[in-house]
This record gives sequence, C-alpha cells and structure tokens, in this order.
Amino acid sequence: MISFDKSISVIIPVYNAAGYLKKAVESALAQNETGEVILVEDGSTDNSLEVCQKLADEHSQVKLYTHHGNANKGAGASRNIGLSKALFPLIAFLDSDDYFLPDRFSAEKKIFSTNPSADGVYNAIGIHYYDKEAQNFFQKTLAEFELTTVDTSLPPAELIYTLLGITRHGHFSLDGLTIKKKVLDDIALLFNEDLRLHQDTDFIIKLSYLARLFAGTIDVPVTNRGIHTSNRITAVPDNTIRLKNRSLMWQSLFIWAKKIEMKDDLAFSEIILQHYSHEITQRKGWKKWAVWISLLSSDKRVFFNDRYFRVYQSFLFKSGFSQKIIHKIKQLNGSERK
Repeated sequence: MISFDKSISVIIPVYNAAGYLKKAVESALAQNETGEVILVEDGSTDNSLEVCQKLADEHSQVKLYTHHGNANKGAGASRNIGLSKALFPLIAFLDSDDYFLPDRFSAEKKIFSTNPSADGVYNAIGIHYYDKEAQNFFQKTLAEFELTTVDTSLPPAELIYTLLGITRHGHFSLDGLTIKKKVLDDIALLFNEDLRLHQDTDFIIKLSYLARLFAGTIDVPVTNRGIHTSNRITAVPDNTIRLKNRSLMWQSLFIWAKKIEMKDDLAFSEIILQHYSHEITQRKGWKKWAVWISLLSSDKRVFFNDRYFRVYQSFLFKSGFSQKIIHKIKQLNGSERK
C-alpha cells in the first residue's frame, strides 16, 4: 500500500515559460502528496533556465535537469528525462504554464487505497485565461473544451474507445493523470520523442490500453490549463502543418499497435482507419489510390466495415463512377448492405 504523503514525483517540462513557471511549481509544492518537482528545461530562448535554477535553489524538493548542450528536444523527450529521474512511486505531470488546484490528489488517495488493481487515475482539468486576447480566441473556437474530462466513469477496458473517438465520452489531459511508476516501468512505455506535437495524446491512448485507469474527479477540475497568446493552444498553425502533426501521431499509434499485436479488434481497426485517413487527406490524384490499396492489403476488415466505408467514401470517391466501383467490390466480397 502506498503512503501518500510525499509519494508523487511531479514532472514539468519547461520551454519559454518564465512568466508562468513559479505559479506552476508552487502549486505542486502546495500538495502534501508531492515528494519532488522535476523541472526539465528544454532549451528555452527566454530566461526560463534562470527561473528554474532560482526555484531549485529555493526549494529542496525541486530538481532541475537539462538536455545535453541545453538543446531543445521537445516535451516528449523532456518528460522521458523526468521519468528516468523520478524517485517516488507515483508520477504526475504538469505543463509549465498550468497549475494544480488545492487537493489535486484527493481522488487518487481514495482509489489507490481501496482498489489495489488500479494502475492510474484520471481527472478533469479546467481553464485559466492569462490575457483577454487568448480568452476571446479560445471561447470563439474551443469553448466546448473549457472542462476537459471523460464525462462518465468507464470500465478501464472501455476507456480507449472514447479516447479514439469510437464512443463519445470525452477525453482527459496529461495534467489530470496520476500513474504508478512501477506500471510504466513494467510496460516500458515512454513518450514518442519523434512527435513534436500530440506526444501526450499518443502516450495517453497507449497507456489506456496497457494499464487499468480509473475515473477520479471528473465533474470539476483538479488542474487549470493556462491559456495565453504565446502557447500552442492559441498559436494555431497552418492547417497543413496541423494535419501533418495529427498524421504523425496516428502513424505512431499504428506502428505501436502492430508491434504489440493489439488484440482489441475495434480499437485496432479505428487506429488503422485514422492512420490511413490522415495519409489519404495528404495525397492527391493517384497517390490517394496508392494509400487505399495499401490499406486493403493491411486489413480488409476496416474497409469493408460499413462504418469505415462511409468515412473512406467521403475521402476518396467523389464521382458516381468511383462509388459504383467500390460497391461492386463490396458485392464481390459478399459484404453489400441493403
């Protein structure tokens, strides 16, 4: 049984967050359960490293690490350093411009104490606006995400379905997760350092399949996400870049699912669908067909499932002629639906 006082390593990757970092670190130190705060400075171009050093000098629980040569390696690589340095049996994550709310780990104490089979706990996170411009943008475009949460307590085996979008119960953020360090060690799960964006979503989806995660506080936030004009939530990239980064995430999940020989057919089929869907949207002309043929050779179950067929139809087949071709193929495969 875990003794909860000073039992959690809080990992904070730091990049250009000098103005927000002190609030993040102090919110973690304010939790009785925090054993250490691990700062991994990621080659910032502002004075974040100086702020990190000052916080480490002031607080014995704050540990500071950097990449070799003070290089910028990304949040995934920074979190992996934090995981390798963590000393305590539980791991929590916090972005450097976010902050924990009081009693951040109250649900974890209850769940881990009463359910030994629980590997991790996920909670809701809310929003804190640091400036009016960011607030206006966020509320116009992303207002439905002001509370990031899974809206119902799901059996652990079904959590992956909502994270993949098969069911519609929402999702959770890394800032709302607490996981046993031994579980991460046993399943050898790290962040994909090749992903500059979405490495957190990639990690969470993989974790939901490999570990038993339980709902904690999902109706009110335990952490606030900081929204400001310089963070990646409001600094929306070009749509082509956004699509490319999403495509890389689904590629990562696809490679991983094949490598572990994923047994859940529904989850595996969705990963295949999303991977090839994103590949197709980035292709033109005959290259779309090349990706489609690759899909068919990968797993025919996906294409000939009606749910997935309708999705692919919207990507590939704009003309009546090509739709007739596909329906003919479905007939030949004995899967035509009335």
